[in-house]
Amino acid sequence: LSMGSSSSKTFGEASSKVLSKPVFATASGVRDVATFAGGCFWGIELAFQRVPGVVKTEVGYTQGTKRNPSYEEVCTGETGHTEAVQVTYDTAVIKYEDLLAVFLGHH
Repeated sequence: LSMGSSSSKTFGEASSKVLSKPVFATASGVRDVATFAGGCFWGIELAFQRVPGVVKTEVGYTQGTKRNPSYEEVCTGETGHTEAVQVTYDTAVIKYEDLLAVFLGHH
């Protein structure tokens, strides 16, 4: 997928389009979910996909006023959305604090 034509997701129950990328297998079966927002999601999603213990990543948008906006609409700044990455991770392999350090290391 190229930027500007990808499927997108507005995180929450109302979402209808999802881009999911399964990555590392889970060791313990105990999973948690964290959402990180701010700036472009493409680079930070790749960084999370390389982290052992990350089971899945999903890119999408948080906040905002328009339901299921396109990438182009979000980039205008007029919808109020923030690009975000939702990370599903194995808590036996990685802690939330370590994921936060990955996120902050890209800002």
